[in-house]
Amino acid sequence: MTTRDTFMDYLIGVDYFNNVCKLSESLSEAARKDKSQPYYNIIKVSDTETRVEMAVAGFSREDLTVTLSKNTLIVEAKRKEKDGNQYIHRGISFRPWTRRWRLGNNVEITNVTLDNGILTIDFMAKPPEGMKPINIEIK
Repeated sequence: MTTRDTFMDYLIGVDYFNNVCKLSESLSEAARKDKSQPYYNIIKVSDTETRVEMAVAGFSREDLTVTLSKNTLIVEAKRKEKDGNQYIHRGISFRPWTRRWRLGNNVEITNVTLDNGILTIDFMAKPPEGMKPINIEIK
């Protein structure tokens, strides 16, 4: 295993070249079971950075929570309904939902933003001290 492969194992708990398809399949399978899912993208920004983009149109900052608990990223949405609305037709649903991603031990969330209905969560992998490459001087 190369240094790069070892380092990538800590990025959202997957090695891009071997496991990203398994991750996509498991996420897709979970999404098929839950029809109220928000759509999302997982983007490789660099060898150490990953981004998750979620379509959360209609939800405000106050309606969304992003939590990191025991290496699990939890994104939840609960919209507060406006009282007194009398709907003739209600085709837009704002049901509460929860999405979870398991992260590697050394993954940090570096930024979370909400812009134009897209929730963006940036991650950075930081290898543990014992796994960082060490340059040895040649004498």
